[in-house]
Amino acid sequence: MARYENTLKAEDVAAVLGIGRNAVYDLAKRGELKSYRMGRKLLFTLADVEEYFRACSGKDAEASATEVPSEGAAGTEADLAAALDAFSPAGTPLRVAGVGTACSALVSALHQQGLLAVQKPVCDYAALGNLYAGTADAAVVTLYDHRTNTCNVPFVQRMAPGQPVVVFNLVTQRVGFVVKTGNPKQLISWSKLFRHNVRLVNQAKGTAERILLDGKALALEGIARTVEGYDFEAISPYEAALRVSQGIADVCVATEADAAAVAGVQFVPLQTVVSSLVVRKAPETKDALRQLKDLLARPKVKKAFTSAFPCDASNLGAITYEC
Repeated sequence: MARYENTLKAEDVAAVLGIGRNAVYDLAKRGELKSYRMGRKLLFTLADVEEYFRACSGKDAEASATEVPSEGAAGTEADLAAALDAFSPAGTPLRVAGVGTACSALVSALHQQGLLAVQKPVCDYAALGNLYAGTADAAVVTLYDHRTNTCNVPFVQRMAPGQPVVVFNLVTQRVGFVVKTGNPKQLISWSKLFRHNVRLVNQAKGTAERILLDGKALALEGIARTVEGYDFEAISPYEAALRVSQGIADVCVATEADAAAVAGVQFVPLQTVVSSLVVRKAPETKDALRQLKDLLARPKVKKAFTSAFPCDASNLGAITYEC
């Protein structure tokens, strides 16, 4: 077993897998997820959590397309999206594709303001793909384009050509390095990442953090794969930051909010990015678009964002692109 300081509590495992804490206890009780008792505490190791996740992902790949994942199980993004497509609450919900604090805060705020919305947890790149395919009505994205030094609109134009959309500004937030407290490797710029003896824990392909890193790597160094650990993809930003806190890796790219959720690390800001809400213009979204223009202008909604995580919501609701 790993050293005591390198173990996880149930709430840590819940954050890594994106499930409830009670679901974690149920998995441990059924023996599906290895756990260890230290007195009255139930502890887990990161290696065991990763093993469980990858085993579930393998099973999901073999499962029938009509099979819905069991409650509390960690499935792939596609499985979760399919399950949400099969979910039919009263009324017609706005299907919002995306992950991360900005997306979660938006869906929560919309619920509080009376607009029915359901979140499809797929990465930023896939969220735009869902929008273009018509399997989502809206997408929350934070995609940095290194060619123009802007966010989101260039990706919307490339990935949803000919699709009538409205792009709303949500929040501005900071992305950078998550490093051990004290920053022992003195990682203070993108170029420092390409030094020898720097171990990276990467984010999954299609995530905002991965696209930002790859864009900066192309602009600065040409090849990102020279960094040790580039090919290892964490389950979530929380897990990536945990690996840094435990000394398994030296650095990961994440938001300020992700860094604040993990003890023993510090945040090195490198890039300001914009999170946007992209909504399809279609007969079925006409009413939602009208409501969104009103809801996003409300002070309560702005407060919901700024109280949820570090961000600037001063331009919340501004329309930055429409076609």
